[in-house]
Amino acid sequence: MKIEPKFSNLLFMILGMICFYSCTDRDDYAYQNFPVQGFVPVYYDSSSLIDDISASPARSIIEEGNIVSKDSFVFITERLSGVHVYKRIDTINDLQQFRFINIPFVQLIEIRGNTLYAQIGKGLIEIDITDIEHPKYTGFITQRMEDVPNLPIQSLSPSFNEPKRAFFECLEENGKWIIGWEIQDLTEPRCFIEF
Repeated sequence: MKIEPKFSNLLFMILGMICFYSCTDRDDYAYQNFPVQGFVPVYYDSSSLIDDISASPARSIIEEGNIVSKDSFVFITERLSGVHVYKRIDTINDLQQFRFINIPFVQLIEIRGNTLYAQIGKGLIEIDITDIEHPKYTGFITQRMEDVPNLPIQSLSPSFNEPKRAFFECLEENGKWIIGWEIQDLTEPRCFIEF
């Protein structure tokens, strides 16, 4: 079967247009090549937790968090830095400073048996407190991508909210926890949310 030259030219022209439109069918605003204000994730490498978790001498509480009691000890979270450990003396209200357990970025704690669970960002780490003077990092429960801290959209400059989008650096599954966001100028941002 022979194709007429006029028909083949028309066919190639249509195919060319389809290819052209499929190659340029994207949201140009999302791929802009000029700086736009957006969010960059702040990562914490969970592999360094083993070195970072340790007991140190007791110190004063600056910003008190949640309180958990276990046996003759009281644990008080110091937001973003660690846990104060107090020992009960004779009465329930008589406490003595005992130790401070360094846990970077801790927000909340819970204790089950001899395991202290510490929330870091939206992930959990496990610490064996059988010997409170020598706490041992035993593992972490990985942060799920849907548990990434929310973008603080309200902190963007109003001029960048006009298209009702918040741009951010695309997230990577790299074994690190996202503990927050920083505002920076991004070039060619590929990830955004509409609000």
